[in-house]
Formats: sequence, C-alpha cells, structure tokens
Amino acid sequence: MGRKAPPPDDDDARIWEKLTETVRPLAGRQSRATRVTKPVVQGNRDTEQKKSEQVNPLSAPPRSAQNLAPSPLDPNETRKVRRGYSAIEARLDLHGLTATAAHRRLLQFIENAQAQRLTWIIVITGKGVGGKGVLRQSVPDWLSTAPLKSKIVGFEAAQPAHGGSGALYVRLRRKS
Repeated sequence: MGRKAPPPDDDDARIWEKLTETVRPLAGRQSRATRVTKPVVQGNRDTEQKKSEQVNPLSAPPRSAQNLAPSPLDPNETRKVRRGYSAIEARLDLHGLTATAAHRRLLQFIENAQAQRLTWIIVITGKGVGGKGVLRQSVPDWLSTAPLKSKIVGFEAAQPAHGGSGALYVRLRRKS
C-alpha cells in the first residue's frame, strides 16, 4: 500500500509540541484533542531534565483587572463614570495590535491625554481567546509600572456597557 513514516526525531517532537500549543478548538465544536496524540520520542535523560528545568516566561499566572489589588480610585467618582454622569473623555482601542505596538500606543495616548488635561479615559484591550488575551493581561501591568504609574491615579475594570472585563477605566493624574 503506502510507505511507513520514519520514526520522529527530536526536531519533529519540538515542532509538534509548538504546533499543538497553539491549536484551539473552534467555538461550539468538541475538542479533538483526545484523538490527536503527540509522537513518542525517546530522548536521553539529560535533555529531558534540562527541558523540565527551563522556565517559560509566558506560563506566569495571568493577571487581569479583576484580580489586582484594590484600586485607589474614589468609589464615588468611579460610580459616576459607570453610570454615565462623568464623561469618558477619550478611548483607546488596542484590538489587533501586537504587545509591542500596543505598549507604544498606550504610552503615547496617555501622554497626549494628560497634556490635554483629560481626567477619564477608557482603554479597550479585548478579552482574547478564552479570556486570556495578551493585552488583557499586560495592560494592567503596564499601568502599574513606570513610566505610566506616575501619570495615572488608578484604574479598574469597566462596566459591561463600556466593554466589561475587556476594557479598563483609567483616571489620569493632573499634569504638574
């Protein structure tokens, strides 16, 4: 009939592993992961031990706007924003951008908004696949560290009408 495939080598195993990490089932479809198995490769112990000792920086636990420390924002002010009594003066939509481009655009946007003496802005990150989007996790970290930390009073997750957990209300500090 047909030829038998040669046994997989270490390169094939690494490629297969990278490929299967990026595969996600289509929405509304049952996962086929139980039927797809990765090739069995016998490697030496030293190689396997080194691989298990390596730390993947992307495997850090996700941080989202919901599990941050309590916001220093005044609850009365944020209530006014959530209910529409205080206007959101500008919005930044980061959908479809890479992390590097989004970070650059966020820095520029906040600097411009502060120069215009705006108070409330909204940053839309999107939710990502399964609620674990790169921007959804990264933007709160960026806002909590220099140089943006000194430009804002605080931030918190937006209400569903403004994007819900895929968006953040940001209160800017007055430029001195």
